[in-house]
Amino acid sequence: MTRLPLRPLPDIRHLRSQESERANLVINTAFERYLALIGLSPDTTQNPYDYLPDAIADKRAWAAVVDGQIVGVAIVDAISDTSWQIDLVGVLEDHAKAGIGRSLMQRIETEARDRRVTLLSLSTLDIAHWLWSFYESLGFRILHRAPPKHKLDDNLRVFMEKRLD
Repeated sequence: MTRLPLRPLPDIRHLRSQESERANLVINTAFERYLALIGLSPDTTQNPYDYLPDAIADKRAWAAVVDGQIVGVAIVDAISDTSWQIDLVGVLEDHAKAGIGRSLMQRIETEARDRRVTLLSLSTLDIAHWLWSFYESLGFRILHRAPPKHKLDDNLRVFMEKRLD
C-alpha cells in the first residue's frame, strides 16, 4: 500500500495588521470557485475586504499558517455580544482537503465560547452542497434557504446556525 505524505498541521492564529495584503490575496484566490458558481468573474470582482482591519483589531480574523505561509483565512462579524456571523472561511485550493477549514472553524468556536458567544450563524450557496454539508458535519443546522439580502445575485443561500450553550 502506498502512503501519501502527511501534510503539516496548520498553525491557527489571529491575523496581524501587517498581513492584510496577504490575507486579501488568499481570500480572493480561495473564492474564485465560489464566484464562478454565482456567475461573477474574479477578474472584475476583487474585493478589498475593507472591513478586515477592524476584524483584525477586534481579534475576529484568523490565519491558517503552513510552512510560514498564510494558506487560509476566517473572519467573523460580531452581531451582538452573544452572536457571531461567520463571514468567510477561505482556504487556498492547494491546501484543500487537509483539515484547514475544519481547524479554522474549531478555533472560531473555541474563541466564541471563551467570549461567551452562544450562537454562530452563516450562509453559503445552496448549489455548493459540499459547503453546507461541511458545516452540517460541524454541528450547524439549516434554518432556511432564500436569496441573499444584499441582492447582488439571485442564487439561493442556505442559512445555518449552531448554538453553543
